[in-house]
Order: sequence, then structure tokens, then C-alpha cells
Amino acid sequence: GEIIGISGNNGAGKSTLLALLSGFLRPQSGSISIDGVNLEEFDTEFLRAQTGIVPQQGVIFEGTILENMTLYREGRAAEQAMQLAAKLGLGEIISKLPDGLDTYIGGSAAGRLSEGVKQKIIIVRSLIGNPGIIFFDDANANFDIKNDKKLVALVEEMKGSRTMIVVSHRPSFLRVCDRRFVLRDGVLVPESAREPADSVTRANSLSLAGA
Repeated sequence: GEIIGISGNNGAGKSTLLALLSGFLRPQSGSISIDGVNLEEFDTEFLRAQTGIVPQQGVIFEGTILENMTLYREGRAAEQAMQLAAKLGLGEIISKLPDGLDTYIGGSAAGRLSEGVKQKIIIVRSLIGNPGIIFFDDANANFDIKNDKKLVALVEEMKGSRTMIVVSHRPSFLRVCDRRFVLRDGVLVPESAREPADSVTRANSLSLAGA
């Protein structure tokens, strides 16, 4: 898989595009395919298992930090969660909490966490299970430079092992992408003039080859 970067003005439809690609929205016309198979032909549960979505502002559920990261998955989920948390700099924060991973963060307790920490928990949650396709929707918007670098490093580490679609305004995140597009008037235009003209991909006929 490769990393595809998408930028564009506010209101251009970038988040809507990701919702379409991930199957949360159905296209009113045209089709979306993965390796030549129409997205609507996939079993919903299978598609959810193969897709990781990191929104700009996700939801913290009633429960502990570990439960929020694993969503009660069994097996190696807890181990994988801690490995990912460490790479994002979250492990050190968790270790300083009295109850560690068992710290309750649901409801009003979520207010004690910074937006950056909550975002890291959501990123870990989205990556557990090694989904084949990961969508990042301005996932680093609440990160400072230090934490932005950690996320970019993690994305670079995963490069080649899965397909990633990155929507971001930050050059640091877009720089690691194999190909970059600008969403303009409903059309994905290659950012580089060196791209062949026929690589302009219309938003109503996207294909994720190699996903």
C-alpha cells in the first residue's frame, strides 16, 4: 500500500470524501472500488475490520484508558495498544497516572485529559488490529510540533504495509506521502505538475489500488 495525501481549502469536501471512501457515506452517483471490487459488495463487518479511521475529534467512551484503546478486543490487543501508545509518547503519560491503563476516563472524567492525549488514545484505537486501510482526517490538528513528529514517524514506520489516506494542512504530514492531491471543485488534482494529466481522479470514481 501507499500513502496518499489530500489537501484543500476548508469546505472543499475532504472529510466528506473520506466518509465516502470508508463506506460511512454512500455516493449519490458513481462508484468507489477497492482492488477493482465495488465498496458496496463488501460485508459491512469485514469492511469495518479492515478500515481504521482517525478523525480530527473522536469520541472518548465510558470506560478506562485501556478499554477506550482496545474497545474490549481480546488476544494481543492490550500489548499492541501499549506498543502504539509508547510510540506516540502516551505510555509515559499513562505510567504517571495512579491507576495507569485502568484510569477511568469516561463522561466528565474525559475533561481531565488534554485534547492531544485524547487524540492519541483515538489513534491507538484506530490502528489496533492492523487494518489494511487507514484514513487520517486532520488527525494531528491538536498536536504540537513534538507530537506531530511522533505521529509522522509512526506513519512512516507503517509505510508499505498498508494503504493510508491522509487529509492534512500540515506539510510535515503530507511530505511523507507517496502521492499528493488537492481537492478542488470536486476533483482531485495532482499537486505535482510532473504527474501525468490522466492521473487526475474525479471524486465520484475513486479506486484504491493495492489496498
